[in-house]
Amino acid sequence: MSHEPPLPPTYSLTDHQMYYLLATASVTGAMVAYRLLRSSRKYQKKCKAMELLEKWNPSTCEHRKKIEQLKPGFIDYTTETNGPVPLTYADAFAIYTSKPRSKNFELRFHFIELLNHFEDIAVAYKYNIVDRKMINESLKATLTDWHSVLMNFITVVMSNKGKSDRWAPFTVMVTKWQKEKEKQDPDNALGHNISGTIGKLLSSLPKLLEILKKWM
Repeated sequence: MSHEPPLPPTYSLTDHQMYYLLATASVTGAMVAYRLLRSSRKYQKKCKAMELLEKWNPSTCEHRKKIEQLKPGFIDYTTETNGPVPLTYADAFAIYTSKPRSKNFELRFHFIELLNHFEDIAVAYKYNIVDRKMINESLKATLTDWHSVLMNFITVVMSNKGKSDRWAPFTVMVTKWQKEKEKQDPDNALGHNISGTIGKLLSSLPKLLEILKKWM
């Protein structure tokens, strides 16, 4: 006489237990999906930053070379100019208000094209579309230098009616970097501010002497 093996015991889940299991599975699935999405988002931001870095030379090289031809020493040190040539406010105004087919007008074109490209990077940086760490490591110093070089030109353009916000994202981004640097090195920032104040006082000295002469 054959004996069949006993059937395994069966368990009946209550409605409460079933809801708990379903909820746990849903939360776990959501967490996994979120992590995958976040990982994908980080990867996309790195790819976008890499695209900007790859486009840097093609987008800036020709403008840089042409500027250096038209205004030697403006960007790079040369033996002829004995160092970079600063762009004064008067120079910037003359370039911005120059007439077509002149050397200054050509410089104006290259300045604007470069600044427009810098603004594209700044907008992507502002809205966290790119990996900020990659941009900081690769372009932070270069963009800060360019902003310093073109500051007077930016000021001239912004002073014109209807252009007060021109390249604002670029300026905001660089200003933020500079403030972060000052927080990291307050002693150096203090020395920089003092030297800047002394420079302003020295530059205004001739005007002050002219005023004093009238009263002497």
